[in-house]
Amino acid sequence: MTMSDSQASSEEYKIGSEVENMDKPTRPSWEREDNETAKAFAAFSIYRDMASERSLGRVRRKLGKRGGYKGLLERWSAKYRWVQRARDYDTALDSARLQAQERERLQMGERQAKAAVTLQKAALRRLLATVDSMEGRRYSPTRREPRKSA
Repeated sequence: MTMSDSQASSEEYKIGSEVENMDKPTRPSWEREDNETAKAFAAFSIYRDMASERSLGRVRRKLGKRGGYKGLLERWSAKYRWVQRARDYDTALDSARLQAQERERLQMGERQAKAAVTLQKAALRRLLATVDSMEGRRYSPTRREPRKSA
């Protein structure tokens, strides 16, 4: 089975555009899309930032628009993939939160290790001072104070 000229041309265009797009930096899906109007993006931003309280009705109310405006929001939501973009945003926020928690946990472990070393050094100094003060004395576990050597 052979490809028609139009299929081959279409396939070459597809491969060519993929190669061109490899050099372009990718931006997060929740940022404004190239063809997205400022009003649509402003409405999406409200929707995105609502987190678990997201709804088009809430966006409409936040914008102070009447009931008929919800139809426009529904069209924008479908056209600009609001649900997926908001999900991507949530995933990125969650990932950043988890990374920050892990970073803090590691820093806490380092702080605790430093504190433990500091306490060990202080205890060792105290122990050595006690041993030094006991030189020449015998210690009896049954008496509270050490006895002097004979």
